[in-house]
Amino acid sequence: MDAQTSMELTKILNLGADIIKEMDVPLPTYIRVLCVDDDVFDFELLSGVLSRSKKITYRTEAANTYSDALAMIRENRHDIYLVDFKLGGPKTGLELIKECIAAGFYGPFLIWSGMVHEAVYEEALNTSTIINYISKDETNIIVLDNVLRYSIKNWRIYNRVRKFQACFNSLKQHFPTVG
Repeated sequence: MDAQTSMELTKILNLGADIIKEMDVPLPTYIRVLCVDDDVFDFELLSGVLSRSKKITYRTEAANTYSDALAMIRENRHDIYLVDFKLGGPKTGLELIKECIAAGFYGPFLIWSGMVHEAVYEEALNTSTIINYISKDETNIIVLDNVLRYSIKNWRIYNRVRKFQACFNSLKQHFPTVG
C-alpha cells in the first residue's frame, strides 16, 4: 500500500470513529436560531416560547426577507435555521433552502410553517439534505426543544456521514473491488 492510500485509509477510519463519537455527544444546551419569516409576530412568538426553556439557552435572530435570510445563512453564525414556507415574496422558504444547498451550505434547516401541506412536507423530505418540518400550531416549548436539539444532532451525524462517504469514494479508486 502506498503512502497516499495509507493516509486516505487512516482518514476514513478516523471519520468513521468520529461518526460513532458524534452519536454519544450530548444534545446542545445553547442554540443560536435564525428565524426566517416575513411575519414579525411569528418571530416574537417563537422567541417568547424559546425563552421559557428550562433546558436550553436560545439566542434568536430574525431575517424577514429572502435576500436577508440568504446573506445571514451564508455567514454561518447559527446552529439551526427555522424557515417559513411562505416568505411573502415570489420565492418560498423551500426554494431558499434549495439555493443554500446548491451553494454548498447544508443547514440544518427546519421548515416552520402555518400551512400543513403533505406535498410541501414530502418535497422537504426529498431534498438532498436533512430537513425537518414542524407546524406553527405545534409551537410549544416541549416540542420545539426536542425538534431543534435532535435536528441539530441528526444534522451533525449526517454531515459526518457525507464526509465519510466522500473519503470512501476517493479510497475506492485504489481498490476497485471495494464497495
